Amino acid sequence: MMYDIIPIERSCKICKEIFIRTGYTQKWCLDCSRKQGKLRDRKKALRYARIMRLSILEKFGSVCRLCGYKDDLRALAIDHIHGGGHQELKPMSRTGYYRYLLNNGTHENYQTLCYNCNAIKGQTV
Repeated sequence: MMYDIIPIERSCKICKEIFIRTGYTQKWCLDCSRKQGKLRDRKKALRYARIMRLSILEKFGSVCRLCGYKDDLRALAIDHIHGGGHQELKPMSRTGYYRYLLNNGTHENYQTLCYNCNAIKGQTV
């Protein structure tokens, strides 16, 4: 015996707007459901990028090559030894660039620097 879903008016848990429930477990109106889905996708993408970045730092070393800084991984960056990194990064997304570095990056072209050393190097070149 199939049970039909009886449309019931409910209040959205997020925006408190009244909507017609079309599913047994529906708690949000359609607009809030879409926003929650986009938010979930964004969080998933950020988590993936963070994991990729840590893998790159593992590959190239988690210590600044110039000053030896290693206390906080958030303060480390991958530097192009011969410059021109902006042109290389421009046509790719962040995770696409991370994938490129993991697969094709070599120690002759890239190095790990802290942001301070990277900024100083950028000013002197």
